[in-house]
Amino acid sequence: VGPKIKIIGNEEVGLDQAEFEACLASGEQAARVKSDLQEALTLGVRGTPHTLMITANGAKTPLSGMMPFEKLEAIIKSAF
Repeated sequence: VGPKIKIIGNEEVGLDQAEFEACLASGEQAARVKSDLQEALTLGVRGTPHTLMITANGAKTPLSGMMPFEKLEAIIKSAF
């Protein structure tokens, strides 16, 4: 039996806890999750919060950790 995962705030976003647990137990999305995890590791993601900025030319810039809005805005403006 896998780990018991409780999503905090699920009521606010309309997530059904039993449905989530059934989906997790089914393994239906396991390949997609593994693929996403591998891509994240390749891009240098090591924790949350993490944002991946993709520019119009396809360049990917990882933004790790929390930062003030002004700093994030400056990074975005410099990329375009």
